[in-house]
Amino acid sequence: MLRLDLLRGGRVRFASSGKFVSMRSSVHPHRVLDQFVLLIGIDGKSRIRHDGREYVLEEGSYLLLFAGKKHGGIAPTEGKQSHFWCHFWVDSPVVTEEEGSGIAEYGRLPSNDKYRLLFSQLIDAEYGKYADEAVRRRVCDAYTEIILGELLSDTSLLLREETDKGKRLIANVKEWLRLHYRETIDLESAARAFGYHPDYLNSIFRKETGKTVCVYLRGVRIEKAKKLLLDTDLRVKEIAAAVGFRDEHYFMRAFHNAEGVTATEFRNTYFHLHHNTD
Repeated sequence: MLRLDLLRGGRVRFASSGKFVSMRSSVHPHRVLDQFVLLIGIDGKSRIRHDGREYVLEEGSYLLLFAGKKHGGIAPTEGKQSHFWCHFWVDSPVVTEEEGSGIAEYGRLPSNDKYRLLFSQLIDAEYGKYADEAVRRRVCDAYTEIILGELLSDTSLLLREETDKGKRLIANVKEWLRLHYRETIDLESAARAFGYHPDYLNSIFRKETGKTVCVYLRGVRIEKAKKLLLDTDLRVKEIAAAVGFRDEHYFMRAFHNAEGVTATEFRNTYFHLHHNTD
């Protein structure tokens, strides 16, 4: 996903603005512009492809179309579709794909009310009476800067909140796995426990930890098995069952892959060292 870095880019210059209202189905035109275009969804749905990626513009969402990138509708609008729009230039724009940097090409808004007010003021300024055209241009530039600045702030705060929420979720999932590792659990049961789709939970878990839920769970079980190998006289088969492995042979393969030695070799190598230094 492309991102416009306002803080490192040049001056923002207003081009035009307005409010689009469609009473019947229509398809957004296909084109490549030399301007950036900000769309704020109000009603209905408009499906738009931008630079090969598909988005749905609707209430509570925005779409930032980048200069020099092809965009266009991919289906007729749904319902009474309406949105605010603003065309603008950026002197020496800085475009990046670095996550968390600048304004992403698509996202959600915490509230539409603020943007309804700001766009109404921008449109009023564009068509209002001014003694000097240069003053009108200056005011419109300022409103455009304000809208983009508010958008940058809102999306950054939402990203931070989602990141914090994700970290709390992952911490809770880790603790749940540590508490239930002896049981017959897997990705699906973990997802059910937290009310998420398995694919979504696995995705954010891997993003935060670098591991899938199942790989992390296997690691927890291996660590518990290592402790039992050193602290008890239980047989390897019994230890496998005690830490949640229902297949002794699978446990032996998993242990060897994780530690580079078999469970028996681990016990023989580290048992005396463990007890001499414990």
